[in-house]
Amino acid sequence: MRIAYLTHQYFPRHVGGTEILTRGYARHCRKLGHEVIVLTYRDAEPGDTCITQTEHDGIEVIEVHGNQGHVSDWKRAEFDNPDISQRVCPELESFCPDVVHVMHSMKLSGAVLNLCHELGFPVVVTLCDFWFVCPRHTLMTWDGKLCPGPAKPLSCVNCLSDLHGLPSLKDLGPPRPALRPWKWMRKWAGRATETIEYFRQLKDRNPFLRDAVLRSKRIIALTDFQKRMFVSNG
Repeated sequence: MRIAYLTHQYFPRHVGGTEILTRGYARHCRKLGHEVIVLTYRDAEPGDTCITQTEHDGIEVIEVHGNQGHVSDWKRAEFDNPDISQRVCPELESFCPDVVHVMHSMKLSGAVLNLCHELGFPVVVTLCDFWFVCPRHTLMTWDGKLCPGPAKPLSCVNCLSDLHGLPSLKDLGPPRPALRPWKWMRKWAGRATETIEYFRQLKDRNPFLRDAVLRSKRIIALTDFQKRMFVSNG
């Protein structure tokens, strides 16, 4: 069997729980006689769109170079990056996996999951954290509280403002009686154009990712708590 593991980052550049789990799966399947590759993202300088092939522990690693801070629409690209999926496409077509095991889709974005579906490759998703429902990937709010999930886009305003340094609702303040509503809105928009655009895109995030994940053949949760949180978020 030919197995392609997809993950947001990998050894030796990054070491973390997802990377260790991915390496363990890849090693084990290789020992069983399967042909294995790891396809991952590599943070690079602006304009670097190379794809490099390396090796770690005897397993081929394909690194897709990119810089998330220098894409045409970073707000959308956080969860839907067609540029990355277009560059991944020939690599997947060349390897022609019998199954794609998605360990983490951050940086690669949900567009790569949809690419796998469109190419007809069976997809298995392992939920290594909460990124598919939480842009911070932890389901912990900016002030350290457990979050049940984004009931609506504005639920994420203060968290993502803290994450990306954008003006938040609490920073901008509520309408003041001295200002007519449209004057307050004009002032608010003038200070927070980027914030408004971000949250306009954010309303599409969870429906887009939910659809991409639910088209998979299997979805694996690592704990009962994680399963409950994902089920409660659709």
